[in-house]
Amino acid sequence: MFLIALVIVLNNIGDNFAFLTAKPIVYANMLPVELIDLLFLPAVFFAIFNAYKAMSNFIKGLKEQYPLKKMVNHFDCHQRHD
Repeated sequence: MFLIALVIVLNNIGDNFAFLTAKPIVYANMLPVELIDLLFLPAVFFAIFNAYKAMSNFIKGLKEQYPLKKMVNHFDCHQRHD
């Protein structure tokens, strides 16, 4: 971001920063929708991967904090001892 800002400043020093009063350029209007989809596809995969890793770490932490105990068979507790 800093490099982009620096290039903008260096390119507009001579014309008194006319880009500040110019109408904004919407690059989405110049690109086909499929290209925009392809540009954002890595971000989607990264978000899905991060969500998966966060959930797996959360579940692993819960398993460490609350380990599973062996289920007690209720029939063993209620047997008659003659």
